[in-house]
Amino acid sequence: MTVATASDVSSLRQKTGFPMMDCKKALADAGGDFEKAKDLLRERLGVSSITPQSNIEGCIAVGVRNKEGDRAYSVVEISTQTDFAANSEEVRAVAGTLAANLLLDIDGSRNDLLLADLRAKTGESVHLRTFVLSKIFDDPSVRISSYVHHDRKTASVVVFSHAESLKEEVMKQIAMHVAGAQPEPLVVSPENLLDSQISKEREFREKAAAESGKPADIQKKMVEGALNKYKASLALTKQQFILDPTKTVEQVLGEKAKIVDFLKIKVGIAT
Repeated sequence: MTVATASDVSSLRQKTGFPMMDCKKALADAGGDFEKAKDLLRERLGVSSITPQSNIEGCIAVGVRNKEGDRAYSVVEISTQTDFAANSEEVRAVAGTLAANLLLDIDGSRNDLLLADLRAKTGESVHLRTFVLSKIFDDPSVRISSYVHHDRKTASVVVFSHAESLKEEVMKQIAMHVAGAQPEPLVVSPENLLDSQISKEREFREKAAAESGKPADIQKKMVEGALNKYKASLALTKQQFILDPTKTVEQVLGEKAKIVDFLKIKVGIAT
């Protein structure tokens, strides 16, 4: 049996979010093959993954411009060497300024100076690790809402259309849902999922159905039923609303409002 190294186990844990010992055994049984190890974890633990883990320190800031016909958002992640620096007011303030500067299209040299100043103040290697600048949404019915967790380690943005009937509070709550939902939504609707995103799950379900020994027509129904449930679990609009599980996000949206796009980012991990 192959003995997995500590770094390999740590890497698999960070990518899948599964417990350390499960990752170690799966890697050993898979002969060190990461993809085979992921498949083994899927079979043994019943889910594809949980929230990936990261050992990177830093903080996130979001900027939103909600002018009618000129709406956009920006997201910035600053990496630091310690959690102490990441939680400092200086680092958080600069992250907010960088996010605002992106929306204003301010000369990048100013941002470089801000980061250089942070390095001098904190004595740490501080970098702009990730940044996102959305396109401009000129549809007058579009609204953008964002959520940043209190520790500044997780943030989300949701772009709505035909959102005139939605209250700001509801849009914010849906952004909170994106930040906290498990499993993490990958697409807006089930039909947006690509075959490549569900192929492994189909293989797993077909194997389970075959092992059940039931007739072929029943096996087919078992696979399709399980796949439909799986696709719904990854589609934002079909998920149970985190603040009221008696409703789906789609039901919270109502008849007119739609979700155009969404983004979630964690320090060290963008989804």
